[in-house]
Amino acid sequence: RRRFEEDSATAATICSALSAEIEKHEKATQAEKALRDREADEKIKEYEEIHVETVKENEVKIAEAEAKLAVQLQEQADELLLWRRRRNKVEAELRATIEKYDVNMFQIQGEVDDLREKYDRELKEYNELAEYYAVIDQDLAIEAEEERLIKEANREADEKRARMERGIARIQ
Repeated sequence: RRRFEEDSATAATICSALSAEIEKHEKATQAEKALRDREADEKIKEYEEIHVETVKENEVKIAEAEAKLAVQLQEQADELLLWRRRRNKVEAELRATIEKYDVNMFQIQGEVDDLREKYDRELKEYNELAEYYAVIDQDLAIEAEEERLIKEANREADEKRARMERGIARIQ
Protein backbone atom coordinates (compact mmCIF):
# COMPACT_ATOMS: atom_id res chain seq x y z
CA ARG A 1 0.00 0.00 0.00
CA ARG A 2 2.74 2.34 0.71
CA ARG A 3 4.09 1.98 -2.66
CA PHE A 4 0.70 2.78 -3.95
CA GLU A 5 0.55 5.86 -1.77
CA GLU A 6 4.02 6.82 -2.81
CA ASP A 7 3.20 6.26 -6.42
CA SER A 8 -0.03 8.13 -5.93
CA ALA A 9 1.80 10.97 -4.20
CA THR A 10 4.37 11.00 -6.97
CA ALA A 11 1.61 10.88 -9.54
CA ALA A 12 -0.21 13.68 -7.70
CA THR A 13 3.02 15.69 -7.60
CA ILE A 14 3.60 15.00 -11.28
CA CYS A 15 -0.03 15.83 -12.05
CA SER A 16 0.14 18.96 -10.02
CA ALA A 17 3.46 19.90 -11.67
CA LEU A 18 1.94 19.09 -15.04
CA SER A 19 -1.19 21.06 -14.20
CA ALA A 20 0.96 23.97 -13.09
CA GLU A 21 3.00 23.69 -16.28
CA ILE A 22 -0.17 23.39 -18.36
CA GLU A 23 -1.67 26.36 -16.52
CA LYS A 24 1.56 28.29 -16.97
CA HIS A 25 1.65 27.29 -20.63
CA GLU A 26 -2.03 28.21 -21.04
CA LYS A 27 -1.38 31.60 -19.42
CA ALA A 28 1.59 32.16 -21.71
CA THR A 29 -0.46 31.01 -24.66
CA GLN A 30 -3.36 33.24 -23.61
CA ALA A 31 -0.97 36.15 -23.11
CA GLU A 32 0.60 35.46 -26.48
CA LYS A 33 -2.86 35.09 -28.04
CA ALA A 34 -4.01 38.32 -26.37
CA LEU A 35 -0.86 40.04 -27.65
CA ARG A 36 -1.46 38.67 -31.16
CA ASP A 37 -5.14 39.60 -30.95
CA ARG A 38 -4.18 43.14 -29.89
CA GLU A 39 -1.62 43.33 -32.68
CA ALA A 40 -4.16 41.95 -35.16
CA ASP A 41 -6.80 44.39 -33.85
CA GLU A 42 -4.31 47.25 -34.17
CA LYS A 43 -3.40 46.12 -37.69
CA ILE A 44 -7.09 45.76 -38.57
CA LYS A 45 -7.78 49.18 -37.06
CA GLU A 46 -4.79 50.62 -38.96
CA TYR A 47 -5.96 48.98 -42.21
CA GLU A 48 -9.51 50.17 -41.55
CA GLU A 49 -8.22 53.72 -41.03
CA ILE A 50 -6.15 53.47 -44.21
CA HIS A 51 -9.17 52.02 -46.01
CA VAL A 52 -11.45 54.78 -44.70
CA GLU A 53 -8.86 57.38 -45.68
CA THR A 54 -8.46 55.82 -49.15
CA VAL A 55 -12.23 55.64 -49.59
CA LYS A 56 -12.53 59.31 -48.57
CA GLU A 57 -9.74 60.29 -50.98
CA ASN A 58 -11.34 58.27 -53.76
CA GLU A 59 -14.74 59.75 -52.97
CA VAL A 60 -13.19 63.23 -53.25
CA LYS A 61 -11.50 62.25 -56.51
CA ILE A 62 -14.77 60.78 -57.81
CA ALA A 63 -16.67 63.90 -56.78
CA GLU A 64 -14.05 66.09 -58.51
CA ALA A 65 -14.15 63.88 -61.61
CA GLU A 66 -17.97 63.95 -61.63
CA ALA A 67 -17.92 67.75 -61.27
CA LYS A 68 -15.34 68.03 -64.08
CA LEU A 69 -17.40 65.65 -66.21
CA ALA A 70 -20.55 67.67 -65.53
CA VAL A 71 -18.72 70.85 -66.59
CA GLN A 72 -17.41 69.14 -69.74
CA LEU A 73 -20.87 67.78 -70.54
CA GLN A 74 -22.37 71.24 -70.09
CA GLU A 75 -19.63 72.77 -72.27
CA GLN A 76 -20.27 70.14 -74.94
CA ALA A 77 -24.02 70.72 -74.73
CA ASP A 78 -23.44 74.48 -75.07
CA GLU A 79 -21.09 73.90 -78.01
CA LEU A 80 -23.57 71.52 -79.62
CA LEU A 81 -26.33 74.10 -79.22
CA LEU A 82 -24.05 76.75 -80.75
CA TRP A 83 -23.23 74.48 -83.72
CA ARG A 84 -26.91 73.70 -84.19
CA ARG A 85 -27.71 77.41 -84.22
CA ARG A 86 -24.90 78.03 -86.73
CA ARG A 87 -26.10 75.14 -88.89
CA ASN A 88 -29.69 76.40 -88.76
CA LYS A 89 -28.50 79.89 -89.68
CA VAL A 90 -26.44 78.57 -92.59
CA GLU A 91 -29.35 76.40 -93.74
CA ALA A 92 -31.69 79.42 -93.59
CA GLU A 93 -29.19 81.51 -95.57
CA LEU A 94 -28.82 78.69 -98.07
CA ARG A 95 -32.59 78.38 -98.47
CA ALA A 96 -32.83 82.16 -98.97
CA THR A 97 -30.02 82.03 -101.55
CA ILE A 98 -31.68 79.13 -103.34
CA GLU A 99 -34.99 81.03 -103.40
CA LYS A 100 -33.22 84.10 -104.83
CA TYR A 101 -31.50 81.85 -107.36
CA ASP A 102 -34.82 80.29 -108.32
CA VAL A 103 -36.41 83.74 -108.77
CA ASN A 104 -33.39 84.92 -110.81
CA MET A 105 -33.41 81.75 -112.90
CA PHE A 106 -37.16 82.18 -113.55
CA GLN A 107 -36.53 85.74 -114.73
CA ILE A 108 -33.53 84.69 -116.80
CA GLN A 109 -35.53 81.80 -118.27
CA GLY A 110 -38.17 84.36 -119.30
CA GLU A 111 -35.49 86.49 -120.92
CA VAL A 112 -34.00 83.42 -122.62
CA ASP A 113 -37.43 82.46 -123.95
CA ASP A 114 -37.93 86.03 -125.27
CA LEU A 115 -34.48 85.99 -126.87
CA ARG A 116 -35.09 82.56 -128.39
CA GLU A 117 -38.41 83.76 -129.83
CA LYS A 118 -36.72 86.92 -131.19
CA TYR A 119 -33.86 84.77 -132.57
CA ASP A 120 -36.32 82.43 -134.29
CA ARG A 121 -38.16 85.42 -135.86
CA GLU A 122 -34.90 87.00 -137.01
CA LEU A 123 -33.62 83.65 -138.32
CA LYS A 124 -36.83 83.21 -140.30
CA GLU A 125 -36.48 86.78 -141.62
CA TYR A 126 -32.79 86.11 -142.45
CA ASN A 127 -33.68 82.92 -144.32
CA GLU A 128 -36.36 84.79 -146.31
CA LEU A 129 -33.88 87.59 -147.11
CA ALA A 130 -31.14 85.11 -147.96
CA GLU A 131 -33.51 83.33 -150.31
CA TYR A 132 -34.59 86.65 -151.85
CA TYR A 133 -30.97 87.80 -152.32
CA ALA A 134 -29.99 84.41 -153.68
CA VAL A 135 -32.64 84.88 -156.36
CA ILE A 136 -31.39 88.46 -156.98
CA ASP A 137 -27.77 87.17 -157.13
CA GLN A 138 -28.83 84.52 -159.58
CA ASP A 139 -30.66 87.13 -161.69
CA LEU A 140 -27.58 89.39 -161.58
CA ALA A 141 -25.35 86.47 -162.58
CA ILE A 142 -27.64 85.68 -165.49
CA GLU A 143 -27.75 89.38 -166.45
CA ALA A 144 -23.95 89.63 -166.21
CA GLU A 145 -23.61 86.54 -168.39
CA GLU A 146 -26.05 88.02 -170.89
CA GLU A 147 -24.09 91.31 -170.90
CA ARG A 148 -20.86 89.40 -171.42
CA LEU A 149 -22.37 87.50 -174.31
CA ILE A 150 -23.73 90.78 -175.77
CA LYS A 151 -20.32 92.44 -175.38
CA GLU A 152 -18.66 89.48 -177.01
CA ALA A 153 -21.18 89.53 -179.83
CA ASN A 154 -20.66 93.33 -180.20
CA ARG A 155 -16.90 92.87 -180.17
CA GLU A 156 -17.11 90.19 -182.83
CA ALA A 157 -19.44 92.43 -184.85
CA ASP A 158 -17.03 95.36 -184.33
CA GLU A 159 -14.14 93.18 -185.43
CA LYS A 160 -16.09 92.08 -188.50
CA ARG A 161 -16.98 95.68 -189.35
CA ALA A 162 -13.38 96.75 -188.77
CA ARG A 163 -12.16 93.98 -191.06
CA MET A 164 -14.71 94.97 -193.63
CA GLU A 165 -13.71 98.60 -193.36
CA ARG A 166 -10.06 97.66 -193.75
CA GLY A 167 -11.02 95.42 -196.64
CA ILE A 168 -13.00 98.29 -198.15
CA ALA A 169 -10.14 100.69 -197.47
CA ARG A 170 -7.73 98.36 -199.21
CA ILE A 171 -9.97 97.96 -202.11
CA GLN A 172 -10.29 101.67 -202.56
